[in-house]
Amino acid sequence: MEILKFISGQALSLILSLTALSVRSLNKNTDFIPFYALSMAYIVIHFGGHALNFFQPGNSFFKINILYYIVAGITDFLGGYFQLMTYKELSSYIVVMLSQMNTPITMILESFVFKTNKFDYLLFIEFFVLVIAILCINYFTSMIPIKITFLGIFYILLSDLCYVTNGFIQARIIPEVGIGNYLKGFTLFGFLTGFMMTGYFYRDYVFNIQWSLNFYSKNYLYLFLYTISLSTFYLSASKYINSFGLVAFTASLISVSLYFGNFERLIQKEYNLLPILGSLVCIIFNAYIVYSTKNSILKTSNQDDSPCVGVPLV
Repeated sequence: MEILKFISGQALSLILSLTALSVRSLNKNTDFIPFYALSMAYIVIHFGGHALNFFQPGNSFFKINILYYIVAGITDFLGGYFQLMTYKELSSYIVVMLSQMNTPITMILESFVFKTNKFDYLLFIEFFVLVIAILCINYFTSMIPIKITFLGIFYILLSDLCYVTNGFIQARIIPEVGIGNYLKGFTLFGFLTGFMMTGYFYRDYVFNIQWSLNFYSKNYLYLFLYTISLSTFYLSASKYINSFGLVAFTASLISVSLYFGNFERLIQKEYNLLPILGSLVCIIFNAYIVYSTKNSILKTSNQDDSPCVGVPLV
């Protein structure tokens, strides 16, 4: 019965996701096509996240509440649906950046916020301030014309809210999974899968290292302000996780930042070697940090009087 519950929950999520990714929706906006690979990677990672979770020692179908599957199917769909609405609304580099943020950064935010039974509204607000700050940074520094609307921003924030809600409920349903398993499972598998998916769909594009170097050198202000914006978030998050977790968190952010450049190349019909290699290096570095400090992270989580955070899904 538990396996049937799992399959039915995943079928619901897949049907809803494929409905939102219908050909009719894709044809409404030609600028929407580059995000198809990202959306497909989203579905693949979604299933992979489940599988990886069940392979963890001590996990089984019988330890997961049926509400877990219902919440994962519905809230993941809503989050993904509002992402797709944002793609059609904004159709710009800013969309890629924000949509990437609400997957890795929001999920890690859940690890901080929901490690205890108390909801940290201040940190929750700071995250959305961070989203808006980076949006403004890119608006003034991006080399690509930005198409920005309040409706698009609203969809992004609504999508983030869905994902955070998902993590909030999951954290209370599967408390036996610690942050070490989360970092090991999502970060490594998620980025590696996304890397392979985008590499496959856009393998025919030309590698252009010189263009990439010029882009990052001309957008030094963006990189500087991006770092400053994250500093406040770091200070707040540090009380929820030990230093090893912050190092792994940093590696994830670096990898995501390089992905921003990667997807911008796709929009401009160019493909570069530097962002791919940089992302791969960050994946390897992050995997090393997480595995080498896994015991320390899990020990910290187990010593906490409150339940450990659950594994948010993509």
